[in-house]
Amino acid sequence: MKFLQSVGNEMPSAIIADIGCGNGKYLKVLPQNVYGIGIDFSENLIDIVQRRKLEGLVGDALVAPFGDDSFDAVISIAVLHHISTQCRRLEAIKELIRICKSYDPQSNVCGRILICAWALEQEDDSKHQFDKEDVFVPWALDKKYVTPQFWEKLNQNENENINSQTKECPSDQSNNNNTALPSMALIEDPLKNVITFQRYCHVYRKGELEHLLQTVAHVVNFPSDPNSHKLPKQFRVEVLRSFFNKGNWCVEIRKLDVIKKKKKKAQILKKIFDSKFLAIKHKC
Repeated sequence: MKFLQSVGNEMPSAIIADIGCGNGKYLKVLPQNVYGIGIDFSENLIDIVQRRKLEGLVGDALVAPFGDDSFDAVISIAVLHHISTQCRRLEAIKELIRICKSYDPQSNVCGRILICAWALEQEDDSKHQFDKEDVFVPWALDKKYVTPQFWEKLNQNENENINSQTKECPSDQSNNNNTALPSMALIEDPLKNVITFQRYCHVYRKGELEHLLQTVAHVVNFPSDPNSHKLPKQFRVEVLRSFFNKGNWCVEIRKLDVIKKKKKKAQILKKIFDSKFLAIKHKC
């Protein structure tokens, strides 16, 4: 992947996070001077990652188990289209930005983020053709993998998915689709040795990823979005490029800094009063 190679060229000894790493497809092809770690919600996929002698752990893309400004680069490939509400998509994007490093004036380098998700607009020869944004896509699984433990884990994940989608989030006038949706539907064919799951996907129109980005961050090289300007922004970022690649819309950004909240006058005065009171008390 060109993005990974460019990170290695720009930032030798860089550390990359792959959020939603699957079986470690991209962790396998990192440049030799780049270290990577991935997280995925699937324990089975993380088992594959670890058997491949790669770094991976079970985690949630909406609550990444990493500190602020931890990584030189962050990738999210084929993850956002599986997230079924606007609120959760915004949370996922905020997490990608949060864990990425801000601009470092000493090295003159910014942390970089690449996000790719399925596009509504597909090439004519694509095996996937979509007529709307919210769709179910067939996924066949060999029955030998469908054990009682599998069903138990699937039901647990589905309940967690529905419950977590009920959280409140800031309204976004352009798209208020925050209705909880099932992540899978099931079709079983007794004549075949597979079970076909209909996996939920939200496919993205041209410009939709950039709009989500503008909802959670101040994009310095984009005009302000009238539908999101009232929402609090936590970060300043710059879009380096937006592009279409093999049925996916992608956006590459760099994180400039974190927007610090202005303290209210009353809070500042209280802090001054408290410090003076403690000083007087200490003297007494």
